[in-house]
Amino acid sequence: MKRRRGFVLPAVLMLVSVLLLFAAVRHYFSRNQLIQASHDANYEKSFHLAIGGVESADNLFMKAVAFFNDGRPETLPKIAKAPPELAPILKALLNAEGLPYARKERIPIDSSMFGHLQSSWEKFATLKVEIELRDIEPLVAQSPFAGPIPDPRENRILMMLHAEAVVNGAVARVCRYREAKLVNILPSILGKFVLYLRQQGSASNNSFEDRFSRPDLLKDTPLMVFSGKSSGLSSLNLDAAAEFFEKQGWVFLGGDAPWVIGSGPGGGNANYASALQKNDLQTFAIQPPDEFSSLNFLTYYSQPEYLSGELKGLSYNKVLQGINDELFSSRIRISGSGNKPTPTNVVGNVVAKSALIQGLKNTQTGLYAPYPFLQESQFHGSSWPGMSSEAANTMEENFGGVFQRYKSRMSVVLEERYNAINLRTLNFPAPPMNSAIMVDPRNLPAGTKVPDLSKRLHVDNNPASFVDANSGNLYQLFADDGRKLFEGNLSGFEDLSHFVSKAVLSFDKQSEFYKSIETEQKEHLLNNIYLIKGDLLVDRPLKSADGCGGMIIANGDITIQNEIIAPDQEPVVLISTAGNIRIATSSRIQAGLIALKGQIQAESAINVEGVVSAKELSMAKLSSSGLRQLSYNVNFDVTDSATYMRAFRLFMPKDGITFVK
Repeated sequence: MKRRRGFVLPAVLMLVSVLLLFAAVRHYFSRNQLIQASHDANYEKSFHLAIGGVESADNLFMKAVAFFNDGRPETLPKIAKAPPELAPILKALLNAEGLPYARKERIPIDSSMFGHLQSSWEKFATLKVEIELRDIEPLVAQSPFAGPIPDPRENRILMMLHAEAVVNGAVARVCRYREAKLVNILPSILGKFVLYLRQQGSASNNSFEDRFSRPDLLKDTPLMVFSGKSSGLSSLNLDAAAEFFEKQGWVFLGGDAPWVIGSGPGGGNANYASALQKNDLQTFAIQPPDEFSSLNFLTYYSQPEYLSGELKGLSYNKVLQGINDELFSSRIRISGSGNKPTPTNVVGNVVAKSALIQGLKNTQTGLYAPYPFLQESQFHGSSWPGMSSEAANTMEENFGGVFQRYKSRMSVVLEERYNAINLRTLNFPAPPMNSAIMVDPRNLPAGTKVPDLSKRLHVDNNPASFVDANSGNLYQLFADDGRKLFEGNLSGFEDLSHFVSKAVLSFDKQSEFYKSIETEQKEHLLNNIYLIKGDLLVDRPLKSADGCGGMIIANGDITIQNEIIAPDQEPVVLISTAGNIRIATSSRIQAGLIALKGQIQAESAINVEGVVSAKELSMAKLSSSGLRQLSYNVNFDVTDSATYMRAFRLFMPKDGITFVK
């Protein structure tokens, strides 16, 4: 019996020990499970708090990006004009120039929303949200071909939002990132030129058959190019002239052959007539040895005139019948119209052409006897156009039978360097410049002051003149802050790959593009840079979202059949990298149109407010009932540094990628 009790006691003690051990182990694991469960619960809370922080910060961030992309002047400077809720984001985002930039460190973001989120959780909860910007690479590389000089501020940037939340010691870290592009939506140096044509094409530009009256009889309509502000004859003060021309939209007409811009009357309609055409008649005393010098009631006269085939007809005394010229005028009128002259700086080998009617005036009767254009062989005969044989013989006797004396007084067609017509806009206070009919800018009267040379354009390493020819092989364009924008031959600029590198959204088909920009109201809003890998048909209205603008790049042809509307501060640009742009609507097109390897084809009346740049311009014949008009939008001027800075945009996908660290 004692032996059994001796065996049972150790067994009982062992059992008790095992039970105690099991109890201790269970207590240990139960305690750890409770701790882990509590930690997991706290982690879930911290995770949701971190997600809430990222979502709140992302909402503010996208609002801040939209505010940055708003080009309206009332939003500048950005940090000073930002709504209070966006100021912390913008302070973290922008540098002294007002542009996003990469930093080595993360920047904390403070917002009252974060405090509200924290207060919704346990007492011992903290939330930290930071923003980080990392440069990936420059957006545009320097091309080996003639073209714009890349702006190093245009960049691919990694935008990252970091949120770290702690609830009762449980830490959750969440990150959301997007790859963004900091771009300028202006069309590089093409934005300085209201019209930029690399070559003339096969058809002559100077082929418009114009009339002095009856515009309804015209068989075509010219393109009226308005380059900015208006200034008429003798209206521009010399001190302000250089600044005036610097700020206008310029015109570039390229190629080796000269462009002839004939001045036309537009059928007597000032809306179609060439600008800055002097028509004032001036009289001159007849000096010996001319025989008529003894008759004090006779004077010589000179009167500048438009070009028209009517000057060869009987109604104008066949005054230019003998000239071997059809007296056509230009289909492109690049200094505005007769009722709205917009003088500008014309770059390239460009010649202005007009008529000069000269003859004899009887001051007693008020009658005129125009001297016709003659060859020397005609001068010595009695068959002068528009005159009887007797009158012709009398006129020959007046000049002593010397053709060279008559030649200086006969009616002629004049050609001059195109920019020389800008001298007509200057308010010269005294003779001879205030009464000069035509002045060679290379041979001005002594002491004549002209506008200062350009600071924004150099030709063959020399500052350009606003009153003389600007043609050469090396062109350099500068912004008003001295930054060089372009160096090379403007005629050779055709590579548009730098625009393609700016694209943020890419589409294989135009249907995908339209789907991406369609709103709930079935409008089509542009607020990004889009690449379409084919043709584009604009068959519905396109609008620019307020405060943004954008760019559409198509690898194929672009056909415009509907309006494109954009506020002034939000430039829109359509680019065909390898094809043509066809305009088949008279609706407003508030955009830049670029096709440097193809044509801009105007098939109808057009109304473009922006810029046009192409290899060639093709215009179908259009009745006089239509109007072709190209007006410069100064918000495309890349040489104006303030305008250029307003055109920077930060584009990125709408949805970021979120991950947990």
